[in-house]
This record gives sequence, C-alpha cells and structure tokens, in this order.
Amino acid sequence: MAKKVVVELVDDLDNSPIEEGEGGSVTFALEGVNYEIDLGTANLEQLRGVLAPYIEKARRTGRAGGARKSSGSASSALPTLNQQIREWAKTRGLDVPAKGPLPKRIREAYESAS
Repeated sequence: MAKKVVVELVDDLDNSPIEEGEGGSVTFALEGVNYEIDLGTANLEQLRGVLAPYIEKARRTGRAGGARKSSGSASSALPTLNQQIREWAKTRGLDVPAKGPLPKRIREAYESAS
C-alpha cells in the first residue's frame, strides 16, 4: 500500500493556507531572542509595513543568525541552519539534497523569503 504525506504551510496568524511562491517564513530577533513565523502575503506585507520605520532608523549589526546564543562553536550552528533551509525548501516543493552542500539557488531563495 502506498502512502502519501502532504505538508501544507499555513499562516501562523490566521491559519489560511500559504500557496507556493506566496508569503513565507520570517525570522527575526528582538531583545536577544530569535523568532520565526510563517505568514501569507497579506500578513507578511503588514509585518514589513509595521517594522519599516524602525528598520529605517536602526543600525545593522549583521545577519540575524549572529544574534543567536550558542553553547558550542559557531560551526555547530551551521548544520542546524542548513537543516532549517532543507525543511523550508521541502515544504515549498523544491528539490533539495538530503546531505551535502546546499545549492546556491536554494540558499538564495531562503534568504530572500526571510
């Protein structure tokens, strides 16, 4: 018997389905705590609109991943990020290898969606 598992990405605010190519996962940090939320296009635009005046006046301190506190070395966080990117890509139906380096197009798509 064949079994098919379907993963549906839904907006964390209103539980509406997020279609492929719409909305996305957003990672952000506030007061030393990292957060991630999945949002449809409308809610993603609303979040960006609310944050825009703060971002415009803020100082960049580097990538958000740098804000993470880690008990291990910096390299120990890399597999976690790679796994997160792999899972993100799979939920969007993108072809991503289970092991090895991530294709540049996958990493770029992930970064532009964040």
